[in-house]
Amino acid sequence: MAVKGRTADHTVLKALLDRGAITPDLYEGALNKQQAYGGFIEEILLDSGVVDESKLLNTLAAHFRIKFVLSEKLREATFDQTVLKTVPEKVLRAAQVFPIAFDAKSRTLSIITSRPDDIVSVSEVEKAAMARKVVCYLARPAAVKAAIARWFDRDIHAFDKLKREDMEQFHQMMDVYERNVLDETTIAAAAVKSDGQESTFSAEDLEKRAAIPAGSSDRSTYEAGENFLSTLHIMIGLLENDRAELRGHSVQVSRHMRQMAERIRLSDSESVALGIAGAVHDLGKFGLYHLTALNVAEWQGHWEAAASRYTVPTRLFESVQLPLSATQAIDHMYERYEGSGFPEGLKSKDIPLSARILAIVDTYSDLTLNPKNPFRRVLNATEAVQVFDKYRETIFDPMLVDVFKAIVAGDALRHTILAGQNSVLIVDSDPEQAIILELNLVRNGFSVEVCSNTRAGMQTVMNNRVDLVITEIDLKPIDGFEMVDRLRGDDRFKDLPVLFYTTRSDQKDVARGFELGALDYVVKPSSVDVIVAKIQRGLQARASQTVPAAAGGVSGSLSEMDMPDLVQVLSQGRKTGALKIQSPSGSGEIHFKEGKLVNVIYKGQEGEEAFYEMLHIKDGQFQVDASFKPEREIIQVSAESLLLEGMRRLDEANR
Repeated sequence: MAVKGRTADHTVLKALLDRGAITPDLYEGALNKQQAYGGFIEEILLDSGVVDESKLLNTLAAHFRIKFVLSEKLREATFDQTVLKTVPEKVLRAAQVFPIAFDAKSRTLSIITSRPDDIVSVSEVEKAAMARKVVCYLARPAAVKAAIARWFDRDIHAFDKLKREDMEQFHQMMDVYERNVLDETTIAAAAVKSDGQESTFSAEDLEKRAAIPAGSSDRSTYEAGENFLSTLHIMIGLLENDRAELRGHSVQVSRHMRQMAERIRLSDSESVALGIAGAVHDLGKFGLYHLTALNVAEWQGHWEAAASRYTVPTRLFESVQLPLSATQAIDHMYERYEGSGFPEGLKSKDIPLSARILAIVDTYSDLTLNPKNPFRRVLNATEAVQVFDKYRETIFDPMLVDVFKAIVAGDALRHTILAGQNSVLIVDSDPEQAIILELNLVRNGFSVEVCSNTRAGMQTVMNNRVDLVITEIDLKPIDGFEMVDRLRGDDRFKDLPVLFYTTRSDQKDVARGFELGALDYVVKPSSVDVIVAKIQRGLQARASQTVPAAAGGVSGSLSEMDMPDLVQVLSQGRKTGALKIQSPSGSGEIHFKEGKLVNVIYKGQEGEEAFYEMLHIKDGQFQVDASFKPEREIIQVSAESLLLEGMRRLDEANR
């Protein structure tokens, strides 16, 4: 079956350009957007909000000299089952066509398709239906897909989603042209500015329109998305609390999705969209099988389960209007790079970028968390990334595999650099409190373990390095007081910092807590920020009495972790030492004191300007010298402020 590829896309765009439906700028922008994210050109144009469905189909139908069918008309139509069975289901899915009529006398088959010029596919359908002639009617690709889902998959909501997307497009048009009142019948006219000049959109504009929900400015939408994503992390963390080995899986996937977005330089809004996809991709799919791209490709039972549930997460969020990249990621995460996946059998770059990323990230998390993965044991990071080499170009995008490998290598370096990172154990039977506290501590640079009972809590302290324990009192099989008392009986833990975070407020309980040597006693509910601040102060006071942990001898390549990442890791990890860079353009040093960036030396310069110059370094080697003790504090602003200003200067220099 012919692949609906670049030739067909150029044909569509050229027809629209020649007939004045789009501008040359939009022509190039649409192709650039498709190259980055995949998908059908028609849907990219519709999602951009500069052309409505009626105008798009009317223009293309005139070019192909056929009739067209609007999505709403297709939604309202009814079809005879005998007609639907004229084309084998496998063939119509592969060709992405939908049969609407069959004249038995003349053996003429009428189909709806988005590619009437795809002669090979139409011929395949003609042969499969044993028809003498095929008459094509034009529809948008998403409408063909919805029709197949509605009448072959029995998905009664298939057109609801499409209708929601159309309404989102309508609101986007309102936002683009800043009109207070716009009737749906005037959408086509709204593609022209009030001064009569044709509106043009760049590739960047298209990217933003695909990522940003209707009616919002870029910045406000990004901030709302960040807040929504933070809320999702908490909710998903609670839902996955009892998910055995996969506890925390979706939050981990969400974070890796955002790392991938940042590494390949997607916009902030796209980064949030990918994070949302990672957070919700498993909702409604919990069960006997964990349905990753690899598992679904390897096992028939997983394939069947995924085929029946893959649309559940996006359907659950239909009323929320998730960003386009998020829905594409979830709906197409089981496509395969070589084209044999589902639901559409897309191949290579035709698979949406976000879906190709989710397939890799979700599989990696499964390999490193789930002992029921295809290898029947939890793999370490090195083993897991080696698995992708076997399936690159079959299941996974080889370019994105290489990008993810670099991220994993960077994570390994980060863990090595932060070998002295403070580890916190939370012992609390209330999953909501534990999840909220865990997420905030991780965000503040702590390594966190969570246990729901004192037996597991004591075992964790005994078998792992724990720098501080946060515990409730009302626990089983023994309470928090008894757990701490037993730990104090072991010389190894007699000075272990403990913070009681509890619902008990009686004075005698408070006194008992401090008798056990508690760092602090906090009564619920209390601000999480307050808890984090108390932990930081307590650990800093303890660190001043001991030899600080070192990260000596750590070295690596800037291809594994770039300069901004290194600065953030050392700053957030409150490290003291020197970051030494060797590159073809020169050597330099960045000095840290307890996480504060105090000086930079590069090309005969010192201070802030030297730092901004060093940010231009892309290739080279780095070494972290933890034995170095800075003597001078030339820079007074924070590392975060330096990075923001430095990145602003880089952006200006690259324009």
